[in-house]
Amino acid sequence: MASLYVIAVTLLQLAGIAQLNRPAQPGPLVENVRFEKGNSIAFARIVNVSGKDVTGLNLSIEVTFQDGRQSSYERLVDFLPRMLSYQTLQLSDNGALHPGDRWEEQLNLPSRGANNTPIAVSVKLDVAAYSDHTVDVENEPALLRLAGVRHNQALADQKAAEIINAAAADDVTPDPLGMAVTQLRAVLEQARRKNGERELEGELMAIIANLESRKSDTSRSDLRLYATRKNAEVEILSSHALFRRSK
Repeated sequence: MASLYVIAVTLLQLAGIAQLNRPAQPGPLVENVRFEKGNSIAFARIVNVSGKDVTGLNLSIEVTFQDGRQSSYERLVDFLPRMLSYQTLQLSDNGALHPGDRWEEQLNLPSRGANNTPIAVSVKLDVAAYSDHTVDVENEPALLRLAGVRHNQALADQKAAEIINAAAADDVTPDPLGMAVTQLRAVLEQARRKNGERELEGELMAIIANLESRKSDTSRSDLRLYATRKNAEVEILSSHALFRRSK
């Protein structure tokens, strides 16, 4: 199992990402934005014109309202959780956005009142992360957020694996599954009291739900297998939280 310091993405390590510049080679593009005036939802269609699998994107969105005012926000699109899920299901597809593939992302637009609806939407793709750990970037803060999302998910999986393995190894408790869930709920409450750890909280909730869906007589060996899978996901998440310049 990777040590905590291996998966930790420090600000010092991430600072080097800010020096990255978007290369001339083509990457994923916003092919089309579907939107009807007055609607609160738009759809951005992304096409991967690069020669590599894409694992994550950032979209910068600008909305213009009837009164002429504009609102800007961003949306991270991370394919890595889907990739991990596909790996668990042992699917032939790895879950990434492959070269030539298209992805349609639903955008929930901000509201400015019933009489001031959106009249125009523009979308810019300014971060693209690839399966070979390279990245194209025009928006360094968004890249830091993508790294942070994956880092927090890795921390959650690592902590969960530690708790589950410890519960499975406890020969005193008659209910290792219940013991693990109780301890994970305590960690979840700690995460909820902190700011900026939404992904850690969400990952813990998903792990707890998975464990609670199991039968109470789940064997210790089954718990160890689940912990082993979570440790494998730690390795993948932490490696994909570090990037290098596209060649």
